Amino acid sequence: MTDLDYVYYYTGLRSFAYNDLPTGHTVGVFGESKLSNPSEYYTSAGVWGVGGGTLSGRNYGVMGTLHTNAGSAGIYATNQDNALLIIGGNWSGYFYGPVHVVGQVQSTVGFYNVSDMRLKRDVVTVSDKERKTGSTLGNLSKLEVLEYGLRLPLQDSIAALPDSLKPTGKDPNPDIRHYGVSAQELQKMYPDLVSEGEDGYLSVNYVEMVPLLLRSMQEMKAELDELKGKCTLDDAGVGPAPARNTSTITNETSTVEVSRVSPVKAVLYQNTPNPFTAQTEIRFSLPENAPQAYIYIFDMTGKMKKQIPVDPNQQSVTVAGYELQAGIYLYSLVVGGQEIDTKRMILSK
Repeated sequence: MTDLDYVYYYTGLRSFAYNDLPTGHTVGVFGESKLSNPSEYYTSAGVWGVGGGTLSGRNYGVMGTLHTNAGSAGIYATNQDNALLIIGGNWSGYFYGPVHVVGQVQSTVGFYNVSDMRLKRDVVTVSDKERKTGSTLGNLSKLEVLEYGLRLPLQDSIAALPDSLKPTGKDPNPDIRHYGVSAQELQKMYPDLVSEGEDGYLSVNYVEMVPLLLRSMQEMKAELDELKGKCTLDDAGVGPAPARNTSTITNETSTVEVSRVSPVKAVLYQNTPNPFTAQTEIRFSLPENAPQAYIYIFDMTGKMKKQIPVDPNQQSVTVAGYELQAGIYLYSLVVGGQEIDTKRMILSK
């Protein structure tokens, strides 16, 4: 005798159906409910389960259990008429059609989208498509990231009802702020990532936005790799050619002669963060007896956008994002008319 011999089941209704034929459907419990005057504020349920009991017990409104190794589901639900599918595998729950949840969805392991190449058709790479639609990085950078409070669907209609007809359901997390993008804005660039529900509201497929973010990172890395393969100042049209010892830096108001010979101990470091949005720090080191020194910032056409005087008492300067347009820039440390080093930085907005 085991502990399981002491387990008893108390049921209000128990139904058993058995079919030994190879075809046909067997139904233990079948429920059907229809309203004579349909209304969105009343409920029609084929089967309604409510679980209740002591705090130490396990309470389930509806419970399904599998007793087979064939393709099966503990609970099967669909919004299609007569959509009894032959499914593969054994599932606790199988849903054929859209599923709507008001509230949080939690998973111990994770959420997975089927992405097997054997199930894909008409495949094209995003890099090929970009020749017509523009770069993914450029498209996504146009989207505003929003912070917002959530309003439940039909909230205005429900508020207009008499108190006796108002449903009791409320926003499960009214004080939580949410983050996302506008479905209307995303729809203009990537319409397949936006769907319209039965209630007329638009939803965003955030999971499939992840590959686009990955593509944006690939584009940014390609740009950086391309710049690394070029000369620093020469390619921007502001630095010395290999056979020259001096070059000219020009903006709208001044011309500066720059020598390629670098003073000892003067160092220019990579800016951080890079890329940046709000601001970035350019660090450098100057010897105590260093002559007049400047940080010059150029755009990729060679035009000088900013000139910052520096001295040995300083270790860094800060560049604010609002001072420049989004893009790739070169910055140089010039001491006593001599170019020490040139590096690249990226401003994204």
